Amino acid sequence: MKEINLYEKADKVITLTSEQVIQALANYLADRNMIDEFETDGTMVYKMNNDAGIIIELSFDTPTVQ
Repeated sequence: MKEINLYEKADKVITLTSEQVIQALANYLADRNMIDEFETDGTMVYKMNNDAGIIIELSFDTPTVQ
């Protein structure tokens, strides 16, 4: 028999844009020294797991010398 989960209505619902999610993840990674100040331009792909964990894949643009 399948278990039924009942959830009460949330007191507050917050919706984030994809840009806000990316900025929040980047800030988290920077705050924990997982990326540094030079790793700013590139591509971020994030994938949510079934357990609500997130896998983050980062590809950085090659820095140019001026």
